[in-house]
Amino acid sequence: MSGGRRAGYLKNGFQVACIDLRREKMRKFLAVSLVLACGLAQAAPAERAYRFADYPSPIYQGARHPVQLTQQWRDMRTRIREGYQSGKIGFAGSYVAVTWGCGTQCLNGALVDARSGKIYELTPLSTDHPLNACYRADGSMEPDIFHYQAGSRLFITENCHYADIAGREDVVTQFKTIYVYQWLEQQKRFELLSKTVQRSSVPAEARY
Repeated sequence: MSGGRRAGYLKNGFQVACIDLRREKMRKFLAVSLVLACGLAQAAPAERAYRFADYPSPIYQGARHPVQLTQQWRDMRTRIREGYQSGKIGFAGSYVAVTWGCGTQCLNGALVDARSGKIYELTPLSTDHPLNACYRADGSMEPDIFHYQAGSRLFITENCHYADIAGREDVVTQFKTIYVYQWLEQQKRFELLSKTVQRSSVPAEARY
């Protein structure tokens, strides 16, 4: 009897040990799965990556047509003419981008088509705030708010505005709005592809 009881005890003990082992393996599996899931979530891109090469445009090699000024551009005719004459084709295959200041930390401009001399709005009109410069956390200004290339129809603007932080006078909240457009050559206009907002803290002097 004692041998039978011992055999039964060992058998039950073995069963309990197996159950505990399976539970431990399950806990480890769930823990590893959770870590992997978190890692994949962090690794997943927050938004689509737009590449200039995905929106190609052949670069015009012919002679430049004289600027065709209209009433809309009369006030900026000198800037446009000089910028067009001295500038290079820099956008969508045939356009010379001409920019000028429009106030503190503000930039505006026009596109001149080298094939026809016609002028188009450089700044897409769907921006929610004036085109102001953006700043890094160390207080340095980012060099550009327009991003484009000669052989691409992709056009990107980075526009920043600011808000006070309660109880803080040394820093402000910066909202960087990134607009991604493509130029539609047949329609001669921009099409908005993406709009995202990045939030950060920068020195308070950035807003002045």
